[in-house]
Amino acid sequence: MTLANYIRNAVTYDTTRTQRDGFGKPLILSTHTNFAERTRAVSTRQALLDLGFSSSGSVVGMFDVMTGQELRPQSVTIGRRDVEVAQVETFTVGGAADGSYVHPVNGSEATFAAVGDTATAIRDGLVAAINALPEDVTAAPVAADQYTITADVAGQAFTTGTLVAPGSALTGVETTANVGAYTDMQAIWTYDSSWYAAISDNRTTPHILEASRWAQAARAVFVGQTNDANALDPALSTDVASQLLALQRSRTMLLYKSSDADYFDAALLGKQLPKTPGSTNWAWQPLAGVPADALTFEEVDALRDKRAGHIVQMGDLPTAFEGKTSAAGMWIDLVRGGDKIDNDIELGKLDLLQGIDKLGFDELQMLADRVEVEVARNNGLVVEDSIEVALPEDIPESDISARRVLGITWKASIRTPVNEVGTSGQLTIGGVV
Repeated sequence: MTLANYIRNAVTYDTTRTQRDGFGKPLILSTHTNFAERTRAVSTRQALLDLGFSSSGSVVGMFDVMTGQELRPQSVTIGRRDVEVAQVETFTVGGAADGSYVHPVNGSEATFAAVGDTATAIRDGLVAAINALPEDVTAAPVAADQYTITADVAGQAFTTGTLVAPGSALTGVETTANVGAYTDMQAIWTYDSSWYAAISDNRTTPHILEASRWAQAARAVFVGQTNDANALDPALSTDVASQLLALQRSRTMLLYKSSDADYFDAALLGKQLPKTPGSTNWAWQPLAGVPADALTFEEVDALRDKRAGHIVQMGDLPTAFEGKTSAAGMWIDLVRGGDKIDNDIELGKLDLLQGIDKLGFDELQMLADRVEVEVARNNGLVVEDSIEVALPEDIPESDISARRVLGITWKASIRTPVNEVGTSGQLTIGGVV
């Protein structure tokens, strides 16, 4: 975007732009053919029915729960996903010199040591080594000196690292591109970036991992939902919650719900997105239209340790916990609030520079003051009297000649919400004769 060429701001999270009102817009992802565009924004149930969505289908169900909370988004964006396609790459053994042949897949290395072997034997050795890797791919010979690698799960991409072979004799090309959550979300974002938080009616682990991979590189968040009971077991580490935790995905919030037909993700977004970013704790949230799960103390602890959300009965109300992302120490309110502050600062600087005829290097305090104003407007997230903005002490002559100011820094303290309360007390029996 053109703005990025002239105005830069860095918060730990991201560097792209969002519209001022975009932080309250949800996206529902679904594979369908009800419209040709990548997205449509709707504000009523009837609008979805008019587009051809079934009243008993997942999209309408998610919309109903999302808009059935005490607060509701003004509109909901429906994203169109394509049918998933498995990635295929084809590789050629273009020589038969002795030496080590190495084919990396997703960071794991398949190797074959050639000693007097033909190209076909080298091919067969690499195919066997690739199939022995702990990766979700399958290698197969297709010609005397060629083999393919195909993703086991359509839509779940794999990567090939640097191929190593004597004389660079091992080469490859992608013959079928991956089509899945990552490519779909990128295409949707390119078409319409006005939304902020995405959910999907696909609850499978590969889909969640691919959607999470896209969100990690974007100014957006992904809220996944799973019914994988393995997430409830602290001894298991192959479930999607454990995988996301290992990947430290700071822009993904995973929710556990025992039934896919209960739209926990939609309800939570429906209630929280209309609120000012950073001003609300995503824990202790009573939700309408989503039954609680009957979880044991140990199962709740396992979900908490794996940084997965859950919904349990608290008093008379099903209540959502805890608002964690899959990265240690990161919470969804902090990510969303930080994105908004970053966005406000950049647009505030834009407003300042567009609103005056000239800002001289002797007037840089105006920039610092504007940054402080933009951070302070987010007083639901930051402690207002903790804000500090500093101009660079020295500006190089090269930067002055280029008419640019780099290195304005700011910091502020977070208004951290309370998620857990412990008390202790003592009862004294009096009046005993």
